[in-house]
Amino acid sequence: MKEYKLNFIGAVCCFLIFGIVSAQDTNQTKFANFNPAFLLRFDEGRTIQNSGVFHTSIRPFRSNELIQYIDPDSVMKNYEDISDLKYFNRKLLLDHLFIYQPRHRDFQIVMNLLWDFSFGLDDLSDKETFTNTRGVQVMAQLGADVWFYSDFTETQTRVPQYIHNWADSKDRVLPGVGQATAIDHNGKYDYGLSTAWVQYKASQYFSFELGTGKNFIGDGYRSMLLSDVAFNYPYFKIRTDLGKVHYVNIYSEQRDLHKFETDAVHRRKYNVSHYLSINLGKRWNVGLFETVVWDGDTKNRGVELGYLNPVIFLRTVERVMGSAGGNEMLGLNVKFKVSDQWKVYGQLILDEFKQKEFFSGSGWWGNKYGMQLGTKAYNAFEIANLDLLAEFNMARPFMYSHSNDVESKDPDEGGLSNYGHYNQPLAHPLGANFIEFVTRGSYKYKRLTFMAELLWAKKGFDIPGDRGYGGDIYRNYDDRISDFDNELLQGNETTITYIEGKASYLINPQTNFVAELGIVLRKQTPEILNAGIEERKDLLLSFGLKTDLFPRYFDF
Repeated sequence: MKEYKLNFIGAVCCFLIFGIVSAQDTNQTKFANFNPAFLLRFDEGRTIQNSGVFHTSIRPFRSNELIQYIDPDSVMKNYEDISDLKYFNRKLLLDHLFIYQPRHRDFQIVMNLLWDFSFGLDDLSDKETFTNTRGVQVMAQLGADVWFYSDFTETQTRVPQYIHNWADSKDRVLPGVGQATAIDHNGKYDYGLSTAWVQYKASQYFSFELGTGKNFIGDGYRSMLLSDVAFNYPYFKIRTDLGKVHYVNIYSEQRDLHKFETDAVHRRKYNVSHYLSINLGKRWNVGLFETVVWDGDTKNRGVELGYLNPVIFLRTVERVMGSAGGNEMLGLNVKFKVSDQWKVYGQLILDEFKQKEFFSGSGWWGNKYGMQLGTKAYNAFEIANLDLLAEFNMARPFMYSHSNDVESKDPDEGGLSNYGHYNQPLAHPLGANFIEFVTRGSYKYKRLTFMAELLWAKKGFDIPGDRGYGGDIYRNYDDRISDFDNELLQGNETTITYIEGKASYLINPQTNFVAELGIVLRKQTPEILNAGIEERKDLLLSFGLKTDLFPRYFDF
């Protein structure tokens, strides 16, 4: 049966890629095989922010969308004259490694090698760190309406001690890359990682994307709705573009790692998300978000057809199925453009909510919500290419968690319908029961970039041997400390301070291949020292050469 499903999916992909191409107009094909970071390097979203049509809260951006607003030829003008460069230097400093584009044909294939050779020192633990990544990237455009992307990397790494401690508590899951193979007991791991998607623009209004990767909803550095901090997952995305109104449906499958597994296949969970983004005039954008997660393995439940309707309100489907139907949440994303160089934004997400309990001040455990408030400035203080961000995030205890879907009293078995994937949250990396302030700044001058970040957070962790305080989204919320009198940061209140500075030189803009020097200072101070969380001070120094294509979040 599994083989049949794979063959069927393969046949659908072949149809999307090859069956549609013959109908394309070869005279109007505009190729878009660019790295989005290349298009945005000296723009940072200014052009799309001020377009009044582009919906910046739906990420990742695709280059075929960006080139409608950003001219790739104008981006090239930001770099020194390369007309006299010889073939090898041009390939190293500017071009893709390989481009295949037959004359009088409307398709293009691009290939690049991916690298990350970095080394460093975890000074306070006297441990050397390193990353050795090799990989390949393939991008293709077939006609005017079909795009394809794939990459694969193989990595050996030794991570900083605080990341090793975190991964060890998460069954060897490294941030953003899933479960790795432990080579030793001192933070050395091996893993492979792949991303792939194919997109078909069916008309002016509809596009379809099938892939394995990540999605992000929001205008900030973090997202309380849907973020890209967790491991890749398979998804199918429908985008409906009506100009100032944009509607997105995401159907995805996640996996959970639990101690009660009886086979080698991680337990399946399914997620459906709807996001309606509306540009109101030239300054306001409002987005409405709803999502539902349900356990697909328990009692062989599988995919619920009722949730697949792309235009229905998911809350109504959940009520039909019953209280155990799924974990449903509602969210709001708002952005206001104060000026062309300054915007403010925010998010609100609600899980279980009762108006009576919320305004009573009783500390009812079910008052679960999270929020975000932030601001961004482009060309801050009238300094070209200086961009600043300040952001506040918080989530109440028990947010994103769920009850147990199996007949077990073990709190470690958690709720399989929680909002997580491979032992990481699908929203903020701190999960729930936290507050966070983060500021970031970057300055670009030609090929040089300087970046700085300051993060301060408090989180209430669970206490070993006690009932749940609401900080672990993978813990069954039925095993809670109390129904009432729950407070933000309850449990083992821990302060996290994270300071990072980074300087990089862009070697090749097409692949974002950079030479990078960085420093990180991190301090973790819990109120209660125990086996679950320790007091730590980390000083990390690093240098590397890498194709910096995907965000990695170690700042938590």
